[in-house]
Amino acid sequence: MKNWEDFKKDGAKFSPTEELGLSFFKPQHRRILSVGISTAGFAEIRIALEDSSRSIVATTLDVEGIEFSRDLVKKYSLENQIELKIEDIASDLPYETESFDFVYARLVLHYLPKDRLKKALKSIFGLLKDGGELFIVVRSYDWESEIIGASYDEESCLTTYPTYDSNNKIIKTSTRHLQTVGSISSYLKKSDFSINSVKLISETIYSGYERIAEQENRLPANLIAVHASR
Repeated sequence: MKNWEDFKKDGAKFSPTEELGLSFFKPQHRRILSVGISTAGFAEIRIALEDSSRSIVATTLDVEGIEFSRDLVKKYSLENQIELKIEDIASDLPYETESFDFVYARLVLHYLPKDRLKKALKSIFGLLKDGGELFIVVRSYDWESEIIGASYDEESCLTTYPTYDSNNKIIKTSTRHLQTVGSISSYLKKSDFSINSVKLISETIYSGYERIAEQENRLPANLIAVHASR
């Protein structure tokens, strides 16, 4: 069976928020929903390798990127543990209530406008078993709000902002539902979650789907990591 040394050879490099989220997994967490396919599949593979009894459903809206993850899962011979799906967490989902022990959603829920975020959190709450746990990571308002050229839409709560290169040339434009500790805590509490911990963490993140160690153009980000329970 492949192990952590194989991860390093294949280029996997985990960030502080990923390490934090993976630290919350316990032996009783057997059925897992990973929203957004974290680290292009490396996080799901690590979760599976740590316990062969775990069953993981990993979802994304990236039709092109998911093929990279399929190849990776196949390479590690984990097709029987990891199911990859094109799926929208804010839509009606094909699962029974209380289907999962743990939901892992790193750097994905901040793409949703206010109404869809509320729906997604309600859906996640319903999918978790009693006592089930949620780990999410979202972008913090602190860093992006100070960038020149950012604009905010009050109805959706989405902020659109440019990213500049060293010559102050715009290289990309992003739209996120930026959060504060107070705002994301409020969303979760209104969805009936109990918050266990909230941490502000600064790290660099990969710009592309594959998110492998060799990838360039990693960008600085202030993030909020929340561990909550149903």
